[in-house]
Amino acid sequence: MSEEFGVYLIIFVALLPLLLTILSVIFITPRGRLPYLNGFFKWLHHVFNFDSLIIERIIRFFYILTTYIVIFAGILCFVFGFIETRFLWQALLLGGLVILLAPIVIRLIYEWMMLQILLVKHVSEIDGKIQDSNRDMLNTHTDSDAPVDQVDRKPHPAAPVCPKCGSKMRPGTKFCGACGYNTASTPAPASSPAAAPICPSCGSKMRPGAKFCGICGFRAEPAPAPAPAPAPAPAPTPTANNYYPTDNDL
Repeated sequence: MSEEFGVYLIIFVALLPLLLTILSVIFITPRGRLPYLNGFFKWLHHVFNFDSLIIERIIRFFYILTTYIVIFAGILCFVFGFIETRFLWQALLLGGLVILLAPIVIRLIYEWMMLQILLVKHVSEIDGKIQDSNRDMLNTHTDSDAPVDQVDRKPHPAAPVCPKCGSKMRPGTKFCGACGYNTASTPAPASSPAAAPICPSCGSKMRPGAKFCGICGFRAEPAPAPAPAPAPAPAPTPTANNYYPTDNDL
């Protein structure tokens, strides 16, 4: 029983890291997953993508440590040099050289190391930005690419027709190719749509030619034609001596 348990434990320990690696590559390391991560998983995202290099912090720590060490070493050189030689200027010279020159040498060494690390870090950041930019451009082109059937096509303008003979003309021409009519001299009259009739009962609009209103059923009879005005009576004709005949005379 113990041997079987040990075998199962070895298989579990061997497969679990592989499973966690696959899940991390799918759900943690992609750049597009960063807005959806928080807390511990966001920290894992930065660590796995080398956004913050641990060696940079280690080198900084050892630089500060060695700088303090050489400064205190210079102080000890001054103290022990003065005790052994009893010459103040020799102790000051020895201690001053250690205190001044040693930090500069250490600084140059660590700056060279940091330049290599920063170079790698900046190359990684630039590569990440290029990948993000390419991904955004790809998404933009994918969203903007529409099928050919969905592209808005402007309708072709209808060919003009000669108002005299009815023949088709080329767009932009002024004279008809069939009869020679000048279309620029006599513009075609603009046709205005007929106004829709209104029901006299409910005030709703009716279809042209309809006899009944579709809303209230009122019968829209045509208005009777106005009666012709009576003709005026002829004026009487004057006679001699400006005498006008009367009805008794007739």
